[in-house]
Amino acid sequence: MKKEKHAQRQAEAQSAAKDQLKSQCITYLSQWKHDRENWKFMKAKQVWLYKNKFSSQLVPDESWPVLLEYFESAKGNIRNMLLTDAHKIIKEMDDWTASQDKDGDNAEDMDQTPDVRKPDPSVYNRARSLIQCLEE
Repeated sequence: MKKEKHAQRQAEAQSAAKDQLKSQCITYLSQWKHDRENWKFMKAKQVWLYKNKFSSQLVPDESWPVLLEYFESAKGNIRNMLLTDAHKIIKEMDDWTASQDKDGDNAEDMDQTPDVRKPDPSVYNRARSLIQCLEE
């Protein structure tokens, strides 16, 4: 009984910490946009934003244009990593589309077609906009 309560409290604490980190990172992004004089670069926040860039639950749609601007100003390796990730999503969609076309042509060969997962449309759209932003 005590172990279950402890595990439940620990899970609740972790969930609260994740929500707090999300809030801090969105605030960091907003401060970068609207109050640059008081904004300070924080590597940990940039890493969180990088890791969660395609998640519309963690980076809400309202914050996406600001995140694009933020990443547009990025220098060095982070820019290359962003482009690599976005191109990977685009390739997954291309592969999925090709597999759908192939399935339509060869309906009897469906057992031989490897399973190709379709990327989430919002992730795909974010990847496209990220590429357009960074490759201009």
